[in-house]
Amino acid sequence: MLTLNDCGIVSLDNFPNIPSLIRLDMVFNNIPGEHLQYLSNLRHIQTLMLGANKIDKLEHLNPLKSMRSLLQLDLLNNEVVKLPGYRAHVFSLLPSLSILDTLDKIGKDAFNNKSMLEAASRVPDTLFDKSPPPPPAPIHLPIHNR
Repeated sequence: MLTLNDCGIVSLDNFPNIPSLIRLDMVFNNIPGEHLQYLSNLRHIQTLMLGANKIDKLEHLNPLKSMRSLLQLDLLNNEVVKLPGYRAHVFSLLPSLSILDTLDKIGKDAFNNKSMLEAASRVPDTLFDKSPPPPPAPIHLPIHNR
């Protein structure tokens, strides 16, 4: 989890590649919608909180398609939420999505649904390497002739 709320962020141009990141909170910044492209490498992200930024076009959300594990997305207080067809567009763009702006796919409060909350906070089985460590390398000591 990485929380960068209310930090005055205006660009994601050099956002680091963090493959194991599953939750990113960047609410109350000044992130322009076109900068969402710099988050497309977050393959395991499950929760992305981007409320109160500068996202104003549906096409700005297209880079999020690469986030195939995304379960929860918050875009509240962005101009994009006011556009006609916004919810339908986002749910069709992101098939894994269960919660958009605190509501489930049918528009009910997702946070009153325990199974929905559990799904949005699970850690994927494939996130960490669970294979046993390799055996230690043999130690070769020099042999001395007497």
